Amino acid sequence: MNDHFYVCSNELLKSLEDGLDLRTAAAEYILAFENLHTLPAEPLFKSLKATAEMVLKAEEEEKTELENNYHFPEGIGYMFALQHTHGEPTNHVWKDGLQSPTNPKNRHAVWPYYQPKNGAHPYQRHHFPFHEVNHPLLRTNAVTGTPAYVEMLRNWALGGHSEKEMEMEKKFFDKLGKKHPLVSGYQRGEGKKINIIGDTRPNGTLLHHQHDLYERDYFRWLKDNAYRQEELLAEGMTNAEMKEQLRREHFADRAKQWEADDMVLDDKYDEHPTRLGHLGYMLGLEWFSPEERSAIMNHLDEKGVDNHDLITLPNGQKFPSARLKYNALMRMTPEMNWAIRPMTMMGRNAHYHQESNENDYNKGETGMFLQQALGRLAHEPLDEFDNKSIASYIRDAIRENYGSERRMKYLPPLNIHKEPMKSLSYDELLDASRIHFKGKQRGLEKVRMSKHDLL
Repeated sequence: MNDHFYVCSNELLKSLEDGLDLRTAAAEYILAFENLHTLPAEPLFKSLKATAEMVLKAEEEEKTELENNYHFPEGIGYMFALQHTHGEPTNHVWKDGLQSPTNPKNRHAVWPYYQPKNGAHPYQRHHFPFHEVNHPLLRTNAVTGTPAYVEMLRNWALGGHSEKEMEMEKKFFDKLGKKHPLVSGYQRGEGKKINIIGDTRPNGTLLHHQHDLYERDYFRWLKDNAYRQEELLAEGMTNAEMKEQLRREHFADRAKQWEADDMVLDDKYDEHPTRLGHLGYMLGLEWFSPEERSAIMNHLDEKGVDNHDLITLPNGQKFPSARLKYNALMRMTPEMNWAIRPMTMMGRNAHYHQESNENDYNKGETGMFLQQALGRLAHEPLDEFDNKSIASYIRDAIRENYGSERRMKYLPPLNIHKEPMKSLSYDELLDASRIHFKGKQRGLEKVRMSKHDLL
């Protein structure tokens, strides 16, 4: 027994030195100490026992703290940041960088967002698929300054597409009929019926199509802004012009809300976000009020989308739950096709270099944009020159000056803005005129002329 005790003493001393298997060595020492027939008189062994007990106590406290604070990886919604994530469910570069709303009920009001821990991280914001330089729905329109999904909804609402789509959808479901599995559900034998889309035109509501929801929201807005009708008519607008202007103002007001990080309060002082996020867009919630969107999300969380044909809004109106599924089918499919496109269909070059008009092209008189514009201007036929190009006059003058019968198609880039002008033979000028092109691709869009060379 004494020999075993001395072995355990040595093991504990070594573990205290190198830190290896410290907990095991401490536990073994305490067991050996308590099984001695005669307790050791040396102070060292009593001190070692106190040290071993402190090691085990600290280990137990740390374990308890980890158990109390640890959250298993939530899994669901990880990629789309619908919920906060904990632990390390993956070694992907997005881990610990995906942002999500503080309140999970507001997940319909956010777009997936990635924020790296520091600027030195090799994977930055613009590498994330949902960044505005990458995702087709988030790319900024150069004219309006709004995301592409807003412009799509603008064309849909103000361009007459909504009514055409409503008519097309009506004919589609009329052709299927009420008994089609897409509408009535699929049942195999005596098994349970599985809902697929459902009936978009059930009894109990007239809000069948997305256009119906748009019209409902427009007239609700018009009721709150009735004074604008009188103001527009007083400005001299006709009745038709006034109606078009009101439609535009309604859309502009809604688009502003979709992009704003604002909250509205209901009668119970509960907050509801105004922003339209990824999930909100895919479900087609743009024409609902913020309070109604929250109510719809609560219905989906508590009751699902398959158990009820109708969803009741806070004001008592109802609309078909199948509307949400049909919207998601129509809107998520193009995004899915974009996301899983083959490698030959490359997206924007954001993985190694972020495109920038400020940095990718030289500015000033020798800039690439200016050279391309001058090249096209010089070589395109102009009415002012009897449908001949400026380049054709210069080419003819050069050919006559050299007395050659051979013709060149494009003016040669001489780069005299970079190097002194030198005397060239006609053959050298012909060779220079081919410098515009590399490889087999040829055409006017490849021609570049500096201002100095053209003058």
